[in-house]
Amino acid sequence: MRISLEKANSDFNNELQQQVDGSLPKGHIYRLGYPGEILREAGLLDLPIELSAERIAVKASQNYRRKHPFDLLDIKDLPNAINDPIAIFNSTKPNDNSKMILTELKHDGNNFIVAIKTYTDKHNRKVEVNVNTIR
Repeated sequence: MRISLEKANSDFNNELQQQVDGSLPKGHIYRLGYPGEILREAGLLDLPIELSAERIAVKASQNYRRKHPFDLLDIKDLPNAINDPIAIFNSTKPNDNSKMILTELKHDGNNFIVAIKTYTDKHNRKVEVNVNTIR
């Protein structure tokens, strides 16, 4: 069942606060709704958008190998931000159908870039599902 962008954004923000507070269940997957018109016109498939809570915990960590820690609350309103991007680019990696989304969200004056990859088979997941996942 599709939910509105407003509901997806509200749910995301509530769950993000739970993650900050340490009360989010282990293995949680954020459900960020479906891509809006802008994302679909850029080539993103009309599939649900998901984000692993574990992935953002790792990316925000001081120990992350890319050394760009951020406060989890910096990504508040992420569903709205990806659906109202500054720009959308194709990945430069060969044979990669990812979209790189430049958002208005910022950390230390730098805008967040969100990579979304479409999975339409079970090769990258335990069960076969069709989904856009934030990498």
